[in-house]
Amino acid sequence: MKSYYTRLDLQFKFPAGTSRGVLLHKPSSFLIVEKNGLTGIGECSTIPNLSIDPVDSYDSKLNELCSLLNEGYDPGFIDLVDYPSIAFGLETALLDLATKGSKCLFPSTFTQGISGIPINGLVWMGDKAFMQKQICEKIEEG
Repeated sequence: MKSYYTRLDLQFKFPAGTSRGVLLHKPSSFLIVEKNGLTGIGECSTIPNLSIDPVDSYDSKLNELCSLLNEGYDPGFIDLVDYPSIAFGLETALLDLATKGSKCLFPSTFTQGISGIPINGLVWMGDKAFMQKQICEKIEEG
């Protein structure tokens, strides 16, 4: 198996208010695993000041993971307990690889666009008018 990662700095469309400040961008890393001509991709995503992953050693852990995978280590025995977002990225990259790089990890009527799923709506923090506008939009959306 060959593995590597790439980083992207995703830009928010508006200042996104959270309980710990306002976000303008969010760093993301995408883990890519390749085997037998197939490619799987998983996102290792943290949110600054909200995620528990150690920021100072994040890239070195991703480099270590890729090196171990490239050396043939069993992914199930690589210690990622302190890096839940990297563990998630690895898990989803391997699932994507197992589904032949389809980018559809769990086929369903939802992923086929046939049915929706009931969810709670996210309301970003902001001034009263901004939050009320989002609440009204969520109510209209059901």
